[in-house]
Amino acid sequence: QTAGAFNPNVRIQPIHANIKESQFDVEWIRATTPHFMTCCEPDARRHVNKLCMAAGIPLVKSGTAGYLGQVKPLLKVRSFTRTTRLHPPRY
Repeated sequence: QTAGAFNPNVRIQPIHANIKESQFDVEWIRATTPHFMTCCEPDARRHVNKLCMAAGIPLVKSGTAGYLGQVKPLLKVRSFTRTTRLHPPRY
C-alpha cells in the first residue's frame, strides 16, 4: 500500500515462503522482475544471487542495517579482461 502511493502503476506482491523451494527456480526469477532483496539470512541471499545470475536478471540488494539507505546492484558480467579490477565495497 505504501509503495503504491508513490507509483500506482507498480504492483508489488510480497511472498512469504522459503526461496529455496523448487517452485522458485530460474524460470520463476525470469518471469518476476525486477528483484529487490532485503533478506538477512546468508544462505538464502547466496541462493537468490545464484538464481538471478543464472537468469541474467539484475538484483538490487538493500541493507538490513536500518535506515542508512545503502543498496548495491548485482549485475551479470558478460566477460572479464586482464584489466578488469574488482574493488571491495568501502564503508
